[in-house]
Amino acid sequence: MYATADVELFDLGRLTHTTDQRSVGELLFDVDRHARLLLIDVTEDDVAQLLHAWPALVSAAVNLWRALPRLAGPVAVTTTPIERVAQISDSISRRLTTSSWPPPTAPDPRLGDMAHTLDQAASLVERFADHVPLSDAGREDLDAARARIMHSLYVAAHAVTVSLVQHGRTRHDQASANRRPLARPADQTPYAVAPTTEWVRRMAAAEAAAAGFAAHGRLPALLNGEQRVPPADTSRLTRALARWDVQAHRGLVCPGWRDNMVLITRTQALIAATAMVLVDAAAAGGKLDPSPRLGPALGRAGAAWSDLGSRWDDLTPVNVRPSPQLLVAAGEIRAATRELIHDGATMACQDTIASGPATTRA
Repeated sequence: MYATADVELFDLGRLTHTTDQRSVGELLFDVDRHARLLLIDVTEDDVAQLLHAWPALVSAAVNLWRALPRLAGPVAVTTTPIERVAQISDSISRRLTTSSWPPPTAPDPRLGDMAHTLDQAASLVERFADHVPLSDAGREDLDAARARIMHSLYVAAHAVTVSLVQHGRTRHDQASANRRPLARPADQTPYAVAPTTEWVRRMAAAEAAAAGFAAHGRLPALLNGEQRVPPADTSRLTRALARWDVQAHRGLVCPGWRDNMVLITRTQALIAATAMVLVDAAAAGGKLDPSPRLGPALGRAGAAWSDLGSRWDDLTPVNVRPSPQLLVAAGEIRAATRELIHDGATMACQDTIASGPATTRA
């Protein structure tokens, strides 16, 4: 039955060469996470790089969307949202080649990282998706994957719009201070002043197209359909921590160590926070004797790492990227900790965590 598929599965020319062990769902979760971080950190100074990086991000999302198995039913139901975003992105790409603003510049590396992760997920889907029979649970998982893709694009588009508006506001305030007020668009879009006006409108259209897929409160329900295999033990976390320990130390002693500091400190803060959650759950479940010192010590360690990460973030230029090996190790830490303390799209309750393998070992 699977003879043809087996030949393709063991075709060395089609193997996906990567040291990243994360699943498609975990990769998409990371893309969504990076989009949220971008929205928090974006500034007006990023606007040109963000606009130049947007078409590549959408292209990667479209490639992944088209690689996903197509469900039975009207084609428009599963293709219209992403095709609309793609059309807007194509128009942005063409306009960037003819417009005097924004000036040519390197694409934003944060959107570049998101595009790379989407490409990695697409490679996994193209490699294995056709060889797995699609069950009802698989259909729900597909809906969750599409929701992740569209939500990531929605948040990223909003981040670009925020940067544009901030840039326009600065221009508006400077012109007002010089008593040379700038013309406002007829639709009274806040701070959409030349030369940002057309870009605000284009990105607003992209944002609206992406938001439509999971509108009316459907997003949580779609994400809860994501399928995960419960971890049988903590071996993945153990391997992830060992790998992280090696890569973090390498990142600290290499010539470009400053580029790695934000990721190292934030990942250490995540490890401390995860330890706090596991200790609290184990104590609540009667699997660990309550300690007046352990919990506060973990809390102080996590706060210290988080504060240090914030300081390094203030000192690090936005276009600085950590080493690729460190990025992969940090991504595996996030995936390994999440499967132990999360339930679906939300944090698991203490009873669920206490019944898991992590607190059993505690």
